[in-house]
Amino acid sequence: MPREYAGFMVGATQLFAGPHPQPRDIVDLVEAERVTVVGGVPTIWLGVKEICEREGRNISSVRCIPLGGSAAPKSLIEAYDKQFGARILHAWGMTETTPIGTVSRLKSYMETWPEAQQYAVRAK
Repeated sequence: MPREYAGFMVGATQLFAGPHPQPRDIVDLVEAERVTVVGGVPTIWLGVKEICEREGRNISSVRCIPLGGSAAPKSLIEAYDKQFGARILHAWGMTETTPIGTVSRLKSYMETWPEAQQYAVRAK
């Protein structure tokens, strides 16, 4: 089943930023539509962070960012947690997995670890 159908089947509203979305497109869409889950590659999220810091834009509706394509720097993961309250989750997938195959999350026993150790695991 194509991934677009899965969201509709559970009643989710889906928004698509276009064929070549840039950081500003993501910020505009999040602000206008109060998006809660939005994916992308690390370079997009570096740009979104810069725009929000420079212009005071509001992406507070975002709760979760499944991120793929390459590993996010630990500093980016930490910034989104602390500045925006949005959790970056490394994810891997492909079209054939509709689209997410795996997501990197802390195991329950890791939640008592020191913050630096948790961020080191989340950055893998």
